[in-house]
Parts: sequence; structure tokens; C-alpha cells
Amino acid sequence: MFSSDKKQLNSKIEEAEKELSQFEILQVDYNTAKVAAEIDANLLKKGTPVNIADVIIAATAIQYHLTVITRNTTDFEKIVDISVLKVENY
Repeated sequence: MFSSDKKQLNSKIEEAEKELSQFEILQVDYNTAKVAAEIDANLLKKGTPVNIADVIIAATAIQYHLTVITRNTTDFEKIVDISVLKVENY
């Protein structure tokens, strides 16, 4: 890698870190994983499986009493049907 490329990459990394530092990072802990597992099991029982990433996002939102705001509500609406998840279309 050329020196100028490395400097540019480091600059972009620093910029990204600065932007990300403005956000609170929510932990996915044991309780969140347990909620996610329960949601996933219930969805599988209903025959309406959802991408595991969306299940974890939903479980995290439930744990922290947050609303999921997304442009793609399809999978989250399946979770709303079996939980206390709140979803808003963006």
C-alpha cells in the first residue's frame, strides 16, 4: 500500500470513529440473547422464520424499551405479532 493510500485510509477510519462515538452502543447480553431465542423459537413454531439479525435487533429493542424504525418492516411485523416490539416505518 502506498503511503498516501495509507494516510487516506487512516483519515477515513478516524472520521468513522468520530461519527460512531456519537452513538450509544447497546449491549447484546445474556438476557437479550434469551429474548432473541424465544422470539426465534416462536416464529419457527408459527412457520414464519425471520433473519436472525432482525431477531437480535428486535430483542435488543425489546430489552431497552425502544422502537425499531426501519424502511423494511416486513420481518419485524412478524415479530410484533408475537411480542411487545414496537415498529415504525421510516
